[in-house]
Amino acid sequence: MPLACIPDSCFLIDWSRYRHRFTLTELYKPVYVLRDVLDELRTSAPLEYVSRLLGEEAAAIYAETVDEAEEARRLVEASISTPHARRVDYPEALCLTVARRRGCVVLTENRGALSVGSWRSEYRRVRVMNAIRVLAEAVRCRLLDDFTRALEEYESDTGHVYSAREVEEVRRMLLDPVEDELYELRARSLDRREFEKLPRHVQAAVELFMKTGDLRLAQKLSSLDLESFVDVLKRCRVYIT
Repeated sequence: MPLACIPDSCFLIDWSRYRHRFTLTELYKPVYVLRDVLDELRTSAPLEYVSRLLGEEAAAIYAETVDEAEEARRLVEASISTPHARRVDYPEALCLTVARRRGCVVLTENRGALSVGSWRSEYRRVRVMNAIRVLAEAVRCRLLDDFTRALEEYESDTGHVYSAREVEEVRRMLLDPVEDELYELRARSLDRREFEKLPRHVQAAVELFMKTGDLRLAQKLSSLDLESFVDVLKRCRVYIT
C-alpha cells in the first residue's frame, strides 16, 4: 500500500507542469493538500492538477488540528532562533508536523525543510524528498524507464535544473539503494552544531564517511587517529553501524 505524501506549494507548482505528473499517485496515495498550500496556488496548472487528483480521490484536503498548527509555529520560531539552521516557513513547517504525526512523506524543494532533521531531533525520522528523488523513486519502482531521460524531461518541462553534485548523489542512490538509506540515516542523525565546530578538513572527512561508509578512508582524510575520528563521529551523532 503506498505511503501518503504531503507536498508544499512550490513542489506542486513545478510537478504539475511535468509530463509524467500522474506517476506521483502511483508512488504516494493519498496526496494530502493543506489549506495553506492550496491558498498559495494561483496559476491554472497546479490548480487543475490538484482538482483532478481530488476528483479521482487520489488527493484530499487536509485540515490541520490546533495542536499541529501550534507545533508548526514552534518549528518556525526554532528555525529562526537556532544557529546554522535554515529558516522553515509556516506552510513547510506544517507539512513536516503532519508528516511526523501521520507517517507521510514530505515533498518539497525548500532547503530548510530538507535539512530540518539535522538540527531538530524529533524530525530525523521524517522522510523529506525533492522532485529529483521522487523521479529516482519512480525509476526504482519501474514507473519511469530511465533516470537520465526522466530528469531531462522534468528540467525541460519545469525549468528547475539540479546541480551536477545532486544529480550524482541521486545516481549513486539508484546504483546502491542500501548505501543511500544509510546515508540518509547518517544525515538525519547529524548534530549540525557540533559539525560546524570542526575544522574544514575534518568536516570533509565526516561528509565522506556519511556518503561512503568507508571509516578508514575518512579517518585518513581527517588526519586524526582512528579512535579520535570515531569520537568526532560520536560527538556529531553520526550513525556508524
